[in-house]
Amino acid sequence: MIFSQNLSIEYARQGMKLFDEGKYQEAIGQYQKGKALDKSNSLFSYEIALSYFMLKDYQSCISTIDSVIAKPDANDQFYQLLGDAYDMTSQPDTALKIYNAGMIKFPKAANLSMESGVVEYTRKNYQAAHDYWIKGIGMNPSFADNYYHLSKFYADSSDRAPALIYAEIYLNLMRNTEQAAEISKMICGLYNKSIVISKDSNITVRLSDHGYHINPGGEDVSDFCSALDHTIFLAQEGIKGKKTVYETEAVIMFREAFVKAWFDQKFNLKFPFSLFDFEKQLLDSGYFQSYSQWLLMKCNVAGFQTWSRDNANQYKGFVDWYKKNPVIIKAIPKIELCK
Repeated sequence: MIFSQNLSIEYARQGMKLFDEGKYQEAIGQYQKGKALDKSNSLFSYEIALSYFMLKDYQSCISTIDSVIAKPDANDQFYQLLGDAYDMTSQPDTALKIYNAGMIKFPKAANLSMESGVVEYTRKNYQAAHDYWIKGIGMNPSFADNYYHLSKFYADSSDRAPALIYAEIYLNLMRNTEQAAEISKMICGLYNKSIVISKDSNITVRLSDHGYHINPGGEDVSDFCSALDHTIFLAQEGIKGKKTVYETEAVIMFREAFVKAWFDQKFNLKFPFSLFDFEKQLLDSGYFQSYSQWLLMKCNVAGFQTWSRDNANQYKGFVDWYKKNPVIIKAIPKIELCK
């Protein structure tokens, strides 16, 4: 028995190696050998089905994964793969049924809510897609891809704050990927629309095309969105009269003024939000500038390289600190209402 288990594990390793090399048909052969030795392990069927999916043999993928979907060792990824295969065969309604069945069985499977949103968005059911991504954040606030889709969803809105917040969360949760590079560039575009340097080096901030008409006394601050608007107003006022010729520096000045105003107003106590708490940690630790330079590096790659070279010790300190203090996103406010 032990020999068979060890041999099945070896077949699994060989299959994974072949899969990583793009040799999907060969990988299937190794997985099938492992499955023959360990018939109760549904992961072999999952890996076989995934290999079929990569070969675009969606019908074989469906029949393979469907045969084990009800097994006790099946997890949410089984439902995701089965739903994806149905979607690829132009059966979106069936895909949604599979995803929703998976969410009932695995209430924290934010990946299934994300996939449901993608299906609905493809069908131009934009509100339904949006609602699935919001639901996914509630299911698991640390799952990155729902923030990715929401940041893009709000990128063309007249109020750019929601897109910027969702995008920043995404980049903290998911780095060094093609999607992360895409979101980095999107952040730059949003800030370029929102923060302008005039010919005399004055900074103008306009995160909303409608502007913010906030009572300076803060009497109307009764919910998160009002607090967000009020803090943006205070940050705009806080950098009035300051001058710079560098776009990245202007953005960082505004961002720092925002964090200080949020905590000065004690909105962190009324409306707890992990991202803003994390930014305050960075501010208190002396790494906020380095963090913002990292966040905005795609806005001016040459400028970032020069800055990081000229501030090598400071940036290394930030990188070391960041590795030890990753952002932990807990339940987040209803940012989608801030528009």
